[in-house]
Amino acid sequence: NAGVNFLYGPFLLGLALPDGPPLGSTLVDKLETLACGMLTPLLVTYCSMKVNLTVLYDLEWVWRVWALIAVCLTMKFAAILFPALVCKVPIKDALALSFVMCTQGVVQMAFYFTFAIAQVLFTLI
Repeated sequence: NAGVNFLYGPFLLGLALPDGPPLGSTLVDKLETLACGMLTPLLVTYCSMKVNLTVLYDLEWVWRVWALIAVCLTMKFAAILFPALVCKVPIKDALALSFVMCTQGVVQMAFYFTFAIAQVLFTLI
């Protein structure tokens, strides 16, 4: 243990491996089914099982959560769209890139969930 979160290992491995054949494409072919078909749904299921649904009975604050989610998604979309347009990417490609990048986030969800369990995120705030 080097004091680093376990999620950095696969991230650094992905940066270190060369893309394309023979090594990169072979690893993608072998691991994509396992990661996308089994590990990602398990992670989402595990994280959603930890959600306390009893707090949803107090519906007074739910609109704030939805407003925060809408603002975050809008800002994430705009933060990807506008730099792409400044770099003279065609509008269709910039919109597609923004939509694709807005769907990314499973690793970030696991990262925040791990820190929430360890109470690290709340002590930083």
